[in-house]
Amino acid sequence: MSGSTLRPIAAALALVIIAACSGGSSAQVASSAGIQPAVHRPPDAKTLVYVSQEAANRISAFRLDGKRIGTIRKRVDYPQGIFADAQGTLYIANRGASDVLEFNRGAASPSKILSDDNEQPEDVTVCPDGTVYVANILGASGGAGDITVYAHASRNPTRTLNYNGGFFFFLTCDAQGNVFSTLVLGTTGTVVEFPGGQQSGATQLPIFFGGNPSGIVADNAGNLLVAGQGDGVEEFTESGSPTGLQIAATGLNQITLSPDGTLLLGATAKGASQYTFPAGKLDHTYRSSGTAMGAAFDPGTN
Repeated sequence: MSGSTLRPIAAALALVIIAACSGGSSAQVASSAGIQPAVHRPPDAKTLVYVSQEAANRISAFRLDGKRIGTIRKRVDYPQGIFADAQGTLYIANRGASDVLEFNRGAASPSKILSDDNEQPEDVTVCPDGTVYVANILGASGGAGDITVYAHASRNPTRTLNYNGGFFFFLTCDAQGNVFSTLVLGTTGTVVEFPGGQQSGATQLPIFFGGNPSGIVADNAGNLLVAGQGDGVEEFTESGSPTGLQIAATGLNQITLSPDGTLLLGATAKGASQYTFPAGKLDHTYRSSGTAMGAAFDPGTN
């Protein structure tokens, strides 16, 4: 696996991130549809955008206005979904190396590497209590995947979640610690909830896709935004009922919300496309070479 240093991101971040701003991770965003202000109010200018590029083995970092400020490459190997927490720690589902990398903001090397037992991680998220969840599209033997769980501060798996031999794609955690994942059961794409992040009570929601599912993100309004490859983004309640909100978009992989919930970002074949939320108007594209699988907002807090 190739490694290099973090390009001028550290210096750029020192200029971009000076003071704290409100916000959090995709599991801690502000309320969404139905109670957003009528006028779009973008996140604080210190917010950053990360985009993972699987074939290029790198994570590109952009300012919110689109200016590229750096590239993360150290130990990155076929990266998929990514996640940034409220402290600016970046988590990378490092599928090519069967592990998860943690980078502190501006760091040239990972601060921690989580072993994933030779599975193939597709996405990673962190719940409010610090528990890390990793969606594995394939298991160690190449068969059905699972969700590997890491108790707070653990570098090794502490338990796993599974559902009827499904192949897990992307996942999210709501403010109450409930975990939701897109997956394929047989030939059907769907969504499963793990209440409180536990195996007990795991339930398939009435959300279905003709092909592979894509990204999913929860908000504090109690709704789920779900992307189907080529099918746009649709909003559902956490019980799986459609709210009527749809955003026309094609080819999205991972999706995420900005810290204040007013922007929806989705990784695409040519980078990441950003939409106002809930209006759904395309307002920015972050260009990067090769297919982008993961997208994340760093809230810009200290």
